[in-house]
Amino acid sequence: MTPFIQRSARQDILEQYRYLLDVESDRLANRFLDAVNEAVNKLARNPNAGASRRFENPALSGLRSHRTAGFEDVRICHLTEDDTVIVVRVLHNRQDLGGIFTEQGVDAPDEPRSRRSVAERTGSRKAVR
Repeated sequence: MTPFIQRSARQDILEQYRYLLDVESDRLANRFLDAVNEAVNKLARNPNAGASRRFENPALSGLRSHRTAGFEDVRICHLTEDDTVIVVRVLHNRQDLGGIFTEQGVDAPDEPRSRRSVAERTGSRKAVR
């Protein structure tokens, strides 16, 4: 399957990356991007991975959440549609998922489907290690 990271998920990734750069270290921020990239690639190979989640929002019917290795409190929330795994959000466990997903929409893939890394899709640049 082809992974697609929608705008809201890209924003989540960027916010967490910037937070880790500011509060922790370049190394940890880069590890986060690598972990998310690996998790998205695993979901592309096994789209039924993760726990099934139910919300009242009908756009999110079939939503699943998957932990991010090394960042277990970060969940990748995704849907499967045709031959695409749509990453809807990348959220911390402590966030109000019910509130966030009340009006969450699902983007149609708006760019050529590719296997670019999370860093390339989000526009973040990995610091030199």
